[in-house]
Amino acid sequence: MRRTLTIWTSSIALLAGLAVPVMHRALAKPAPAAHPNYHDAIDELRDARKKLETAEADGYGHRERAMHHIDAALDECNQALAALH
Repeated sequence: MRRTLTIWTSSIALLAGLAVPVMHRALAKPAPAAHPNYHDAIDELRDARKKLETAEADGYGHRERAMHHIDAALDECNQALAALH
C-alpha cells in the first residue's frame, strides 16, 4: 500500500513537472510582429530627409517645410510601432 502511494505520488509529481513548460508555452504571449512595412517606411523617410538636407536649392522655404513633414511622419511611424508592440 505504501509503495503504491509512493509510485502514484512520484508519477503525479513527474507529470506536474512536465506540464509546467507545456502550460507556459500555451499561455505565453506571441512575439510581436516585426511590421516590416513600418520599418521600411521609416528607412525611406530618413533617406528622403538626408537628400533634402544636402539639396543645393531650398525651394523658397519648401525644403524646410518638407523636412518638418518628414519629421512628423517619422514620429507617427515610431508611435505606431510603439503602439503595436
